[in-house]
Amino acid sequence: MKSLYNIEKFSNLYKNIYIYKMYKFVTNSNISLEEKNWDCLESPIAFDIMSFLHIFSGFFGYIILHKYLKISIFKSFILFNIVHLLYELKDYYSAYIKVYDNKRPTRKDSFFFHANNSYMNSIVDLICGCIGFLIAFIIFK
Repeated sequence: MKSLYNIEKFSNLYKNIYIYKMYKFVTNSNISLEEKNWDCLESPIAFDIMSFLHIFSGFFGYIILHKYLKISIFKSFILFNIVHLLYELKDYYSAYIKVYDNKRPTRKDSFFFHANNSYMNSIVDLICGCIGFLIAFIIFK
């Protein structure tokens, strides 16, 4: 009976930790232009000022792929998300897999090649790209 109690106690603890992490994930946003408030591995931010660029990339992805190149809406959406996923995988590789001799490159060093993105921010950036695509679809319907 005691082991069943411990399992239930552990299960409740796990649920509380999960709920806390999801709460921090959703509420951890900062759209400040100050460099100290940008996303980094040490203090991950889900939605930051750069997430707006991902919304615009989805918007322009719709215009270029569907309106200009005349690709079907479904294929445009899939193609845009594949390209966007490759970009975010590059960020993930640079931040979590690649080993650096000196310090990591940041957005200050290079706008495109930086190695300080959190996985949480990459997930939200993918969602932001989809939202931008959806906004363009609604506007140009």
